[in-house]
Amino acid sequence: VDETPGLFVPLELKPTGQSQRTLVDSCAHLQKRGINGIPVWRLAEDAGYSLAEAAKALNVKTVFVGSSKRNLFWRMVKGRTLKRLAELLPEDSHLLVVG
Repeated sequence: VDETPGLFVPLELKPTGQSQRTLVDSCAHLQKRGINGIPVWRLAEDAGYSLAEAAKALNVKTVFVGSSKRNLFWRMVKGRTLKRLAELLPEDSHLLVVG
């Protein structure tokens, strides 16, 4: 999920080339272990809400969250995102944070 404040919506509403490669590589990594990954890219003002809604719509049992970003801003956003996702995720779903 790319979380963007409402005033700063990018002109191009699609994942970057790097994001696309990351999604493909992640799904391939999971497939080798017998897990079917569903890549989801969303642009949202509230990443936690957006992820929870995607999980509900796709009826997934586990949501994996991770990032390569380690700066102060990312830690702040990640904390808020994870809190919101944990609150809104269906009770029968699991949240796995990798990082």
